[in-house]
Amino acid sequence: MQPSQLLAIAAKDVIRPGMLKNTTHYGLPESLILSPVPNETGLAPDGKASNVVYVKQAGQGGQPFKAYVCDYKEGELNYQVLGTDAPFCFTTTINGCTFSVGIPAPDGTVIVSHTNMKSDKMDPADLLTRGTQTQGQFQGAVATAFHGQGVMVDPTVYWNGGDLADGKKINVTVFGIFDRGWKFYFQRWTRDGTTKINKLLDLNSFDTSSVTF
Repeated sequence: MQPSQLLAIAAKDVIRPGMLKNTTHYGLPESLILSPVPNETGLAPDGKASNVVYVKQAGQGGQPFKAYVCDYKEGELNYQVLGTDAPFCFTTTINGCTFSVGIPAPDGTVIVSHTNMKSDKMDPADLLTRGTQTQGQFQGAVATAFHGQGVMVDPTVYWNGGDLADGKKINVTVFGIFDRGWKFYFQRWTRDGTTKINKLLDLNSFDTSSVTF
């Protein structure tokens, strides 16, 4: 799969990474596929019918492609160093977490992280440090301490002041594409559990409207 192909898919089809597993061997790209989600339908931002696909580790069927995976675990910051051994990067579904991108190193590598600080999963020392900060605020503080400088996509960015769209929770699919340097994007989408309709709200690139730190 070429970068342009993934962007074309992401502009109209919901890409769901909920079945994506953490890396088998940290630091090495995984073999992933895009696989149709059975018995569910999609709506593109223009209201037209579209597809819904899982991004997950390759198995039976599908056309495998190489991608880095940024791991996820409740109550932790997990990171991945992106080089040039794969042209894509994914992390699992975000619906309250923070995804951060550091400043690229001179050799072009960049560190990304997925931070989740749910209070019931946090280390007691971290929970004490968090104090009265919201989950999002503390995730931002943790990511800032880790990266120093960069860009983050957190609830204030993808929820735009609220976590509902048409009465449904906004989920976020974050991915990176290497095209003469790493570029990052996120889809915002909702899923109706009753109708099984997945609605793509928009596709965004990380730009100056994102939260910088």
